[in-house]
Amino acid sequence: MDDPIVQRIFERSSIFQGYTPSSSRERLQLTKYTAGQQIKPHWDHMQFGPVPTNYTQRETTIFAVLEADCEECGTRFPFLSIDWSKADRRWCRYVDCNDVTGLTIKPVPGNAIFWKNLDANGEGVFNTLHAGLPPLEGTKTGLNIWTLAEG
Repeated sequence: MDDPIVQRIFERSSIFQGYTPSSSRERLQLTKYTAGQQIKPHWDHMQFGPVPTNYTQRETTIFAVLEADCEECGTRFPFLSIDWSKADRRWCRYVDCNDVTGLTIKPVPGNAIFWKNLDANGEGVFNTLHAGLPPLEGTKTGLNIWTLAEG
């Protein structure tokens, strides 16, 4: 975590989120998906039951797409949906406007997705369930940045 590049990533992500650069966070996680690989639907926080004493909830998530040469290998939120037929069609460069039962963010290199995992009471946000869709061919590489809840 002393690497200057890692420190700069933490600093910029903290500014974006409105946290101090010294906020508690997990180590950066680099993910690479190749043909057929996927991350099944999950939350980035503990959703049900009491949180164990040795566990700190992930308050926020940033998933940045570093590179992608795959089609339909985005990040899908099945409990979020938007009627894109009423939106500016330019959004379709970044989201799958044909996904009417969820929200799929396309893997555009250089872009990032941000969401809060916890509500104002520190409870898990149910509709942040998400999955990394499998590339049919090609690869997708991303970076997870998690800020941990205080306390």
